[in-house]
Amino acid sequence: MRYRICHKYSEPVYITKNGQGDLAVMSIETYERLVGKFELSKHLNEGMDDIRSNRVLPAEDVFRQVEREIKE
Repeated sequence: MRYRICHKYSEPVYITKNGQGDLAVMSIETYERLVGKFELSKHLNEGMDDIRSNRVLPAEDVFRQVEREIKE
């Protein structure tokens, strides 16, 4: 079957219509990996924005807060 190529190469297969890109087909594993990369990038960008805006706390304070919340 043609869909096996998506699993074999772990990348999208592009389908064209009249010579123009129309669809991309990929395995669910490839899709989940791609979405995971976007989510990681989003979180890293949010963290960098926090650093630039000085919305940071010392690690010791964060760990104390987490320990308090775990005990509650």
